[in-house]
Amino acid sequence: MRIGLTGGVCTGKTTALKVLKELGFDTIDLDSYIHEALQGNDDLKISAADRIQKKFAANADGRPDFVDKVTRMISAGGETMGELENLILPELESIWSRDSRVITIVEVPMLFEGNLERHFDFVICIYSNYAMQLARAALLRNWPKSRFDACVNLQMPLSEKMVYSNYVIGNNGTPLQFYRQIRHFIQSIDLLGRLRRTL
Repeated sequence: MRIGLTGGVCTGKTTALKVLKELGFDTIDLDSYIHEALQGNDDLKISAADRIQKKFAANADGRPDFVDKVTRMISAGGETMGELENLILPELESIWSRDSRVITIVEVPMLFEGNLERHFDFVICIYSNYAMQLARAALLRNWPKSRFDACVNLQMPLSEKMVYSNYVIGNNGTPLQFYRQIRHFIQSIDLLGRLRRTL
């Protein structure tokens, strides 16, 4: 079983993934995987460059600063992130277990923007209101409001992501409340029961 985990900027996706990992689930942070893949796969760099060349100066292919530019682009989000995720996922599928009893949860920030929902059996969206997102961006990333708004505007509205998802987990309260929300989600679809049956 493959579960996609998505949401808006600074809504708590990575925190949710960490909690799920601590509870025993197989988890993947797709952003981190993209960083690793681009660092170690020259063919993938060239293919990615072909897809996003319009975002870079001419002759992006093979330039030594390519990975740095992609890294900055990944950090900022945007439509090209969805393209990169779409490029990486087929390669990633080759290392995923084909056993339907194994539960893998993958954090994919641009899941719907890249039309990647077809790769998953179930999609979770992490939601926070604008004020909470902005406060976290300032506290955790030291982002000014202008940069935060620019990043948010490059993504699908969070309200639409919530509609397209199978389950929404709110993160507008305390860390303990968020943890309880995640536990409630797990219990609601008996994820722990499924996990135990695979051990």
